[in-house]
Amino acid sequence: MKIGAIAVIPYSYGFLGLQCAKGRGLILPGGTYDREKDSSYQDTAARETVEEVGVIPHGLQYIWHGPDGGDYTTFAFLANWYSGEPRASNEGVPQAVQWDDLFKSDFGAYYLILYEIMERRCYR
Repeated sequence: MKIGAIAVIPYSYGFLGLQCAKGRGLILPGGTYDREKDSSYQDTAARETVEEVGVIPHGLQYIWHGPDGGDYTTFAFLANWYSGEPRASNEGVPQAVQWDDLFKSDFGAYYLILYEIMERRCYR
């Protein structure tokens, strides 16, 4: 089983996401856990966020984990705040995203469950 992690970062009336260069639609920053680089899944979410959109998420809090629609189990973490300025990378172009945007991505089913969990816990 592959493990991934994403960061949910409040940003400009939505969340910081990116238009995926791989054609997966609008997605949240994240990627694969690497035991040589990451001491935790939070570290994965932070590292991938820096690599993909150029900001450092702070105060990452576990939200939920589950299958992402691919061959990964993905852990989601909510950032309390971030530092740095978003910038484009080989992974895509950063932009503000809304839930409806995320539902249309390749990971839409995962994001729908994440949305429902966050709504129940009053994360907004």
